Amino acid sequence: MVRKEKADKGVRGGWNLPVPRFCLLVEGNDLTHVKAVSGVDGCHTTSNHIIEAEAVLGIEASRVVLIDEVLAVMGSYDIGIDRRHVELVADIMTTRGQILGINRFGLQHMKESVLMLASFEKTTEFLFDAAVHAREDDINGVSECITLGIPVNLGTGCCKFLYS
Repeated sequence: MVRKEKADKGVRGGWNLPVPRFCLLVEGNDLTHVKAVSGVDGCHTTSNHIIEAEAVLGIEASRVVLIDEVLAVMGSYDIGIDRRHVELVADIMTTRGQILGINRFGLQHMKESVLMLASFEKTTEFLFDAAVHAREDDINGVSECITLGIPVNLGTGCCKFLYS
C-alpha cells in the first residue's frame, strides 16, 4: 500500500518559492523500488529498516537510521537520551562495516576478549572454550576491568590519585 501525505513546503532554487513536498509512506520494505518511483528524490529517501538501509544505501546510512530509530522510540516514551550516547553505540555496532548486535553473537565478531564475552549469558561456555584453546586476555576493556575489579583506564590519564 502506498500513500502520499502532504508534508511541509520546501524552497525552489533559492527563490523562496513554495514547492509542495510529500511524504511517501510504504507498507513493507522495498527501498530500491521506492527510489525508482517518479518524483521521488533518491537523495532524501530512506527506510526505517536498518538492514535494508545498509543493503541499499550503505553502512553509514544504516548507522544514521539506527540512531534516528532509537531516539524516536525512546522519545515516544518520553525517555531522554543524549544523542551522543546513541551515536557511540551505533558506532560500535557499525565499526566493522556491517551491523553487529550488542549481544553475545555480535560481540564475538567485535572483540577477541574472553572476559568480555564471558560477561554475557554463556559464561562457562566462553571460559571453557578459552581454556581449551589457551586464549589470553590483555584486560584492556571496560567489561574486563569491571569483572576483575581493576580500575578502568578511561579518560585523559593526565592525573593519578593516591589511595591511602
